[in-house]
Amino acid sequence: MFSPDGRTLAVGQGGSLWPFFSSDTSFVETWSVDDGHRLARMTAPGVLDEVVFADQGRALVTRGRTGTVERPSTYIQLWKPGVGDPLTEPLGGDHTFHIGVTDGGTSLLVIGRESDGVAVRNAVDRQAVRRLTGPSAQWVSSAVLSPDGRFVATMNQNSRMQLWQVSDGRPSGGDGSVHEADAFFSGDSRVLAVVTKDRKQVEVWDTRDGRIKSTLETGDDGMSTVLLSPDGSKAVTRSYSDLQLCDTANGRRIGSPPADAEPDSSLSASDDAVARFTPDGRTLATASQDETVRLWRLDTLGLRDRAGLLGAR
Repeated sequence: MFSPDGRTLAVGQGGSLWPFFSSDTSFVETWSVDDGHRLARMTAPGVLDEVVFADQGRALVTRGRTGTVERPSTYIQLWKPGVGDPLTEPLGGDHTFHIGVTDGGTSLLVIGRESDGVAVRNAVDRQAVRRLTGPSAQWVSSAVLSPDGRFVATMNQNSRMQLWQVSDGRPSGGDGSVHEADAFFSGDSRVLAVVTKDRKQVEVWDTRDGRIKSTLETGDDGMSTVLLSPDGSKAVTRSYSDLQLCDTANGRRIGSPPADAEPDSSLSASDDAVARFTPDGRTLATASQDETVRLWRLDTLGLRDRAGLLGAR
């Protein structure tokens, strides 16, 4: 995750709730994009699920789980990203799906499951901002808040996606058949990308009218994940062999990795392989099992066209 000014990158790794794994802690590191040196290293309990910047980059928020696989307990914690000191103790919040930062990075919201649906709450005082109810809000397994705080995309246990308006708690547009955890908003909140259940397509939705504007085809190779540029005009898809840049307006691919490039293990899809755009949308950061963060230029996404290397994460 990049800070709002694009000069700091936060990455996390480690942690497990399974008793036969030795590590029950996770680590978060912040790196300077300017010169590639590590700024801070933070230790978090249990499994790390999400890392976001808040307060216009002056705070780092982590969401994780402790306890056991059968009975996990969710928490969030705030840190000073430059030095790694904690700003708060871990704040408990069972059934928390997602952390969202809105209002220019000043408001911190969490989304969690309740008995009659889903609640959007203030992360600090736990007061409900909006409750989402009705058939589409039942049996929700994950949710994502748009960057401007206006929309929530929920995925239920039947792999159905629903887009909601936070202002009135009503569904917006139709629903889609998607993989239950793969939904991503663009930085301007105008575009939502969801991966279909068979992982061979990405539906690109316009949040203003709740309709599908295009479909990205991934072929037989299968989709691992998708990421939208800040303005939603481009999408980067990760398959089980490479990264691909696409135009969300028409669903077409933009360029391709050069044929003469040597294979790069950092592009192999895996559960902990991640990618993030810089705020200006010109550079992509990838991190994977080789414990190295790589920066890629978006003109070609060529395997040899790296913009930088930050070292072991």
